[in-house]
This record gives sequence, C-alpha cells and structure tokens, in this order.
Amino acid sequence: MLSKEYQYVLDKEQVKVYDAMEYLMKLKKEGKIKLDYKLPLSAFYHAPCHLKYLGVGYPGVQTLRMIKTKVELADKGCSGIDGGWGLRNYSKAKVVGSKMMEAFSQSKADVFVTECPLAGMQIEKASGKKPLHPIQMLKRAIENDKS
Repeated sequence: MLSKEYQYVLDKEQVKVYDAMEYLMKLKKEGKIKLDYKLPLSAFYHAPCHLKYLGVGYPGVQTLRMIKTKVELADKGCSGIDGGWGLRNYSKAKVVGSKMMEAFSQSKADVFVTECPLAGMQIEKASGKKPLHPIQMLKRAIENDKS
C-alpha cells in the first residue's frame, strides 16, 4: 500500500495516511464532529483487504453502529478481485470469491456495505443489489435527520 511507501516516494519520514472512515472516527474521538444520527437498518458488511492490511480495525462498522445500523460481518473471505489480477482473470476470481458471493446472494439484510468498490462489483453481481460505502450510509442518516 502506498501509505507504507510514502517515506520512500517522498524521501522523508513516513506520513500518516487515513482511510476516510478512520479519519471520521479520529474527528469523532477529538470531539470535532458528532455522529448523532440514526439509520435503523440491517447491513451485511464485507471488510476490504486494504483495511486488514492497514490494521486500523473496521471504522466503517463503528460508524454504522453509531448510527444505529445493525451490522453483520460477512467474514467469508476474499472477493477474489484483488485489483487488476481479478479483472484479467475473472473466471479464477469468481472461484476465489465464491464463498463471499454466496453469502451476499443469500443475505436478507436491508443493505450491503463495503469500502471496496471492486468487492462491491462482486457483491452486486452475486446479489443484484448495489452495496454502499459506509459514508453513503452516514449521508442517508444525516438526510433522514433533516426530514
């Protein structure tokens, strides 16, 4: 990930790079933003590989739970896409991602959620339902609060 290579690219000390949801959680902890909204839905969530690599936990899930969304973690492995490889080798990618795709095709959750747009393509293909990014869920909660 580029966040680990910045020190070599920029030829200086490592720079802290945040995932969008990780940054929102940082702002929340610092008291700079409030997340007092509600979106009482059920969500089936796929954790993207890049968050696992960054080791920041699941800030998107934290955000969803703060807005009263009931979250179930898919925890069915890789989507199989893995960037360009999966797009060039889609028949193999489908095999790698088959457990995840099956889980989404069977889920009865109101919404599907992931931060990974490539995994989202697999989820949509398997289920016919376009997954949302946690920030889109937060936007819905804010909009619902205004109505």
